[in-house]
Amino acid sequence: MANFDPSEETRFTSENQPKNKGPKKGSRHISTIFKSLLDCKANRVIKSEEQLELISQAFKKDKKNITIEDVMSFNAFNRAIKGDYKFHKDVLDRVYGQAKQQMELSGDKENPLNLNLNKPIEELLKDL
Repeated sequence: MANFDPSEETRFTSENQPKNKGPKKGSRHISTIFKSLLDCKANRVIKSEEQLELISQAFKKDKKNITIEDVMSFNAFNRAIKGDYKFHKDVLDRVYGQAKQQMELSGDKENPLNLNLNKPIEELLKDL
């Protein structure tokens, strides 16, 4: 179980900090690495001329300018068309946004939740 009341000598303070904190200087975040990989030209990776031609037509790009990101988007769309619900939902959510989720708010029977949305926010905050 976690120690919720650490002793004075183990508590972090401005003087008591871990050594080598944070990433090393000059290191790149994983999302930065992924973004640079997505920008790589796909013709180095994909050897199928037929697939490159299809993607080229879909994105209206020259085959030499197709990126890994284009290929991944194309493949996700193809999987959606073939009936893979996960990709179908993902494509539609990205294009049209996620469907709104309903949330039910209620209180105890003795202490019901009272919401008055006609009050200005300053008044609502004052009651807290």
